[in-house]
Amino acid sequence: MNTISTILYVIVMIVTAIFVLGIFVQSNNEMWKNFKKDYTPWFRNTKVGMWYYNRKNGVKILSDREYDNILKSGKVIYIDMED
Repeated sequence: MNTISTILYVIVMIVTAIFVLGIFVQSNNEMWKNFKKDYTPWFRNTKVGMWYYNRKNGVKILSDREYDNILKSGKVIYIDMED
């Protein structure tokens, strides 16, 4: 009888542990989604965030000097849109 109660106790503990682990994973997933919604827009508005997303998308930001050199070389034509 002692062996049967020990086996049942172990099975109940394993089922309880799986249940608690499932609740823990689900709550962490929901917290991460909420955190990500708040964090992503803030990060994109920082200089590091802009640099990261520009680098990730292959965009190169030119300095004023580099832009002037490209204009002088004729590779880019400046068009004034206010006229």
